[in-house]
Amino acid sequence: MKYIKPFYSFKGIVLLLFLLLFINAAMVRINLRWDATEDKLYSLSDGTINILNKLDKDVTLKLFSSKSFKDIPFFLKNYMKRVTDFLSEYQKSGKGRIKLEVYDTVMDSKEEDNALKYGIQPIELLPGENIYFGLVADAGDKAGVMPFIDPSKEDRLEYEITRSIADAVQTSAKKKVGIISGLSMFGEASLSFNIEALPDNFRWHFIEELEKTYEVIKINPAGEVLNEDIDLLIIIHPKNLNEKLQYKIDQYILKGKNALIFVDPLSVSEAASKNITTSSFNKFFTVWKIGIDENKILTDFHFAAQIIDKKGFQAENPYFISPKQNAFNKNSVIVSHLKTMLFPFAGAIFKEKDCPYNFEPLIVSSANSNLDANFTSHFDFDKIKTSFVPSEEKYNIAVKISGKFDTVFPSKKYSDKNNAEPSLKKGIDDSAIIIVADTDMLYDDYYISKGDFFGFDTTEIFNDNLNFLLNATEALVGSDLLISVRTIGRFERPFTKALEIEEKAKEKWFAEEQKLMGKAKAINAKINSLEEDDFYDIEAEIIDEHSNDIEEFELESIKVEKKLKEVRRKLREDIEKLEGKIKFFNIAFIPLCIIILGVVVVIYRKKINCVR
Repeated sequence: MKYIKPFYSFKGIVLLLFLLLFINAAMVRINLRWDATEDKLYSLSDGTINILNKLDKDVTLKLFSSKSFKDIPFFLKNYMKRVTDFLSEYQKSGKGRIKLEVYDTVMDSKEEDNALKYGIQPIELLPGENIYFGLVADAGDKAGVMPFIDPSKEDRLEYEITRSIADAVQTSAKKKVGIISGLSMFGEASLSFNIEALPDNFRWHFIEELEKTYEVIKINPAGEVLNEDIDLLIIIHPKNLNEKLQYKIDQYILKGKNALIFVDPLSVSEAASKNITTSSFNKFFTVWKIGIDENKILTDFHFAAQIIDKKGFQAENPYFISPKQNAFNKNSVIVSHLKTMLFPFAGAIFKEKDCPYNFEPLIVSSANSNLDANFTSHFDFDKIKTSFVPSEEKYNIAVKISGKFDTVFPSKKYSDKNNAEPSLKKGIDDSAIIIVADTDMLYDDYYISKGDFFGFDTTEIFNDNLNFLLNATEALVGSDLLISVRTIGRFERPFTKALEIEEKAKEKWFAEEQKLMGKAKAINAKINSLEEDDFYDIEAEIIDEHSNDIEEFELESIKVEKKLKEVRRKLREDIEKLEGKIKFFNIAFIPLCIIILGVVVVIYRKKINCVR
């Protein structure tokens, strides 16, 4: 056997060392990156790339961060590094238009003076010790500012940065969005004059978000004025609208302008008011050939959200609908990238057979859903489940209709001294209208949780309700560049396969649980009816007969309750088995495979050496 000198001799090791140094030096000059995340979280989205490609002026990104502050929290220090690395992607993709400058902002320094000049807000970690973490997109004569880069909004980081750049280079005035609302969302007193309805000066969060990009105009629902120059009309929970204002809304749409409409059969956010009313926009819906049943609430057990019931236990509320990815229209840029939303007590939108307009469902329920008129018992989940019968039909929660609309006022014209235009009877251009069968999805509690970060008010967004509103607004005012930026994905990703298996387990036991609950309800009803009989007025043998019946029913009730507990236990066991399999796969299986592979490689090498 010919002796082969091993490569791992001294000369081989030296040669390998020089080779590694050479490769390392060469790779420093080559920019190679690979973003392995499914949603490309660490890469710039197409929307951002398109905006950067259209820049007609230079933009300097100035990051003010107190990275050298020794007492900075570890998680914040790591986040500062991630933000700095992500900003470098803007510089690389800016084709010379984007320049990145990072300032280590310590107290009593020129950097601190500049940060304060731009409006970067200090964070007081310790008494008398401030740190800074903000961004300025400086285009010379104008700047877009992020006073504080909130770590709780990391999934919206790219959108916030790109919007700051867009604000800095924007030359035209902000587009105008008019809002007509039957709810108190601008911080005014409650429309019902109920002081306890909402806190004083409570402004809904989505209005603040809209104001960052648009000029938001509040329109009085009881008035007669509709601003003619608004670029988009948003109508939320319309009720008791002035008829002249309705006429102007009609003429606004006939001119080819767009609208975003939220209606609701039961507004939970109005529940503190003693005068709860449903949305009333039927005059328009009748002409548009669509329908919403004002007396029924959508019930969905497949998309039921988890809430805490009256007993303090976690339960699924089928009136709080939380659609997942398969509920969103994958062909719509508005909803295709959304992950989950929350609709409390939503309605359903129907298309009539003779509807002449383009009708595009955006968000739908599951087939395990139905409409319920008896929703006053919405906290008795067992009662809901017992009587629930799925319709096997998917209901529309949000839709988009488009086309040249017909007038809602064919025989009326309101005179206006300042407007001599003729009354339109038919749309002169195509309009797009998005209709959502819920208003509570806009209320803060149903999409954000508020907190405090060293004196800063923080808001952590836990679903896509706000993203839906912003996407719809962006699309209807005529631009969809920021939509693909806003919905790039989330850093916290669910185990989708596990969720699918869990849903199948729930469906497997749902019918049996429902059957047993119905049987238990019937038995208990019989027992109650017998116990309510006046035994003192009937003969002794009948008393004995009733007593025997009650005893039999009670025994049967115990058996049914036992079976019901067994069914629920089996459901928990199925889910726990799934969790166990996932833990085994993550903790033991993969490392075991690596160990086995290592052993195989060692044995193979030994065999090769023996052959040699």
